Amino acid sequence: MRILPALSALGAAAAALPADAATLNVATDGSSRYVTEDGIASYTSNGASLAGATVTATFADGSSESAAITAYGRNTGAIYGTLFELVETGTSYSNPFALYNASDSALVSLAIDLAPASSVFDLDYGGEIGTEGSNLGRTAVEASSSGSEDGTSLTGVVEATYSGLVNVAGSDPVGDLYTSLLIDLSGTTDGGLASGSDWYFIADTDQLATEGDLAPVAPVPLPAGLLPLAAALSGLALLHRRKARGTAL
Repeated sequence: MRILPALSALGAAAAALPADAATLNVATDGSSRYVTEDGIASYTSNGASLAGATVTATFADGSSESAAITAYGRNTGAIYGTLFELVETGTSYSNPFALYNASDSALVSLAIDLAPASSVFDLDYGGEIGTEGSNLGRTAVEASSSGSEDGTSLTGVVEATYSGLVNVAGSDPVGDLYTSLLIDLSGTTDGGLASGSDWYFIADTDQLATEGDLAPVAPVPLPAGLLPLAAALSGLALLHRRKARGTAL
């Protein structure tokens, strides 16, 4: 097992975007939703508070590995897997996640689900506070260093997609909190993170006030009384199209 270096408390400036960084495109998917009754407890969550979060790394040869983050001490959360390692030490707002590819194949994607850790990702909301209690967020960005060693500076395109939109009960979702993050590295110049390489990225996280306080929101079904009306309108539209074709003939 290769132990990644402990990440020191850097601050945002020390983990600045490398000059030759890949283009990082960020998207959000609000099709799945979650609600928290008690909201956010802390906007300064660290690696240890992410214990239980599930992570899946997928590789160019078709293999994959899934594992849960484990707490190491008061500030560090880490996975030391067979095929990959992921370490976060200190506050996630300013300290990067350190990803290491221990496999023989390029690492093409990394999927992180914070829901099992009763935590959420907190995105930048135009420099303002989004959801109450969350404070300023920080959307995924590549970082140049862990503070103790430099990582691989990827080139090409990285796609980051947040999903699992979260809102506090009684309020509409603001759009800054999500349960999951998928990082797609397949569009980089080497087709992913090369074997034996490190890569650092920052993605801010918040901790919920109450453990287990994330419930999926079921899609709102069409009211039963509207179903016959919808069927009737569909039938009228079909009849109109048939008559239009007959007139044209």
